[in-house]
Amino acid sequence: WIATLPHLISIHLDNNQIQKLPVDPLIKIKNLEELRLFRNHLQDSALQQLGCRDSLWKNLNILDVSLNRLTKFPKELLSKLPNLRVLNLSSNKIAADLEDWNSPPSSLEVLDLSDNQIVEIGQRFILSLVAHCLELKTLLLGNNCLPSIPLEIGLLPASLNCLDLRGNPQRAVRYSVLERSASEQVKFIQNRMSPDHLASAKLVVQEMSSPRNSTDKGNASISCNGPTSSTGNSTTSSVAPNIEDEKIKPTYGGQEGSLEDTQKAPPNIGDEKIKPTCGGQEGSL
Repeated sequence: WIATLPHLISIHLDNNQIQKLPVDPLIKIKNLEELRLFRNHLQDSALQQLGCRDSLWKNLNILDVSLNRLTKFPKELLSKLPNLRVLNLSSNKIAADLEDWNSPPSSLEVLDLSDNQIVEIGQRFILSLVAHCLELKTLLLGNNCLPSIPLEIGLLPASLNCLDLRGNPQRAVRYSVLERSASEQVKFIQNRMSPDHLASAKLVVQEMSSPRNSTDKGNASISCNGPTSSTGNSTTSSVAPNIEDEKIKPTYGGQEGSLEDTQKAPPNIGDEKIKPTCGGQEGSL
């Protein structure tokens, strides 16, 4: 039936038990701007089918697939949504390294990866956001499994007004710092970078931003003299541990609690009625 409505601009299929997407009918809706699929039973294969298509929705602004069963998000799909502003992947089971996300859409303003199982976010992932997403306003990485915070976060753009890194097992940045505004957190982390590391990271960002190097974005690397942490075969620069750091208790929505508390109401990124706490202050996404 959805194929009979080719002029739709907004589709809400949330709070169902959808496991598979009607891919062929969906891609025929050329002017789709908003697709909300939160709180379903979607698995990786559902999005992989979309990523395999040659052309998708050039006008799509909002994609919400939170509260599903995803373990990764295909980079092929990300590259085919050139005008995406809001991507909500929260409350899934994403654990895959985000290192291959090397070309996010330049229009991206909100990226929500909170309440997943992410262990490694990688240098290239952060630097690709710095290089391409100059209007990024919100980055949510809270309640994951990050053992360290990449120093490259210190280069995030000045447009950022909401940064959440709370609820991770890292011990390098005190909880009181993570409660500060986004700009203060970014400045604090950047101050931990050595001059050589900072210069090297900025050079990689410049190379990523250069049109003539667009095909080599995924091959950029950083050589730095600062402290590092390793996970598997990858090495990521991280904030040096603070031996005075107190034990950090995970927070959910700004309060201590359990992950189950977040399942009571699905997040609706892009809805002004929802006011997440960012840096100790309420704000709208």
